[in-house]
Amino acid sequence: MIALYDGEISYTDKSIGFLMNKLDELGLEDKTFIIFTADHGESLVEHQYFFDHGEHLYESSIRVPLIFKYPGKLEPKRISSKVPIIDIMPTVLDMLSIKSKELLQGKSLLPFIHNKTKAKDLAIFSETYRADYKTDTMVLYKVSITKENWKLIYTILSENKYWSELYDLSKDSEELTNLAMVKKEKTKELLNSLNEYNLLGLNVKYSLDKIDKKTKERLKSLGYFQ
Repeated sequence: MIALYDGEISYTDKSIGFLMNKLDELGLEDKTFIIFTADHGESLVEHQYFFDHGEHLYESSIRVPLIFKYPGKLEPKRISSKVPIIDIMPTVLDMLSIKSKELLQGKSLLPFIHNKTKAKDLAIFSETYRADYKTDTMVLYKVSITKENWKLIYTILSENKYWSELYDLSKDSEELTNLAMVKKEKTKELLNSLNEYNLLGLNVKYSLDKIDKKTKERLKSLGYFQ
């Protein structure tokens, strides 16, 4: 199974190569703003979660690559710190000097790219939902926050039951040692950060009624709905 997944990666890499070569042939590579990223990772048996994504918020499922290539605007550099993908759109608008008429949730990464913002100032949030077929809604199930090397995963089991997981990613990249009961102050600090962004409430729901039948069928084919 893992070999098949490696083959899929190789095929995708080759396809991107075809695209880049064609841009070069047309003389467009140095005139094109390119962004490479992904919407999610994939668990390949980590945490006993087999070849899937969406249920958990471990690094194997949420850590993805992000590459900006903007000839003449961005110098080649590698930044090891993580950033949220919700910031991609504001970054693109900022790079192109376009002002949004709408309120954006994310922030431009240009200050971070140009070393005007430090990594410790960045907080990264992830969330996943599960379907409640009795009420035909999607209900917040798990939420996580990563700040510097610390990551907290908060699972909402019911209205009065929850489970916290705290990991030191600098020493435990596979997220195997839960420190939530050992580092209680750090757990509380990150929980407070989640609360500041109103990410802990069970009242966060999305109605499935607003999704048309065709879209529901497509989501079912991808495994998102039963």
